[in-house]
Amino acid sequence: MITDIIHFHLVDKRIATGGQPTASQIDELQRAGYDVLISMAKDDHFDNLVDEANLASTMTMEYVFIPVVMKEPLLDDFDKFSKTMEYFRDKKVFVHCNANKRTSVFVALWRILSDKADFDEAMSHVTEVWEPNDIWTSFIEDVLKHYRSK
Repeated sequence: MITDIIHFHLVDKRIATGGQPTASQIDELQRAGYDVLISMAKDDHFDNLVDEANLASTMTMEYVFIPVVMKEPLLDDFDKFSKTMEYFRDKKVFVHCNANKRTSVFVALWRILSDKADFDEAMSHVTEVWEPNDIWTSFIEDVLKHYRSK
């Protein structure tokens, strides 16, 4: 079941997040109507699914790979993510990394900046999964400062 994906979180009727899905869970996501699979997991992580891009494409899902280094998230990463989410705004999207830590932060920030979601409500999704460390707390502040100043 898709709800068995590590730290699965249904954000709204269009967006869900989680940790690394298995091949059968990707199949279930596709059957549940998800059109897009976005991976933020680094290629070299031990529990990554081998050939996830081909697997998604055989299931007629769009696949986007935006690798984010856990110890060094960048504004450029968030920019790529935001553009991807805007591009697929009318599609049902599942976003994942290995444990839904990176993903939860990126989705919360995107919702705050693009959808004008309430900060505390959006960030509650993050704190259900983890307590961001100093690197990620700084990243959150930097993203909000950078994009709100535009």
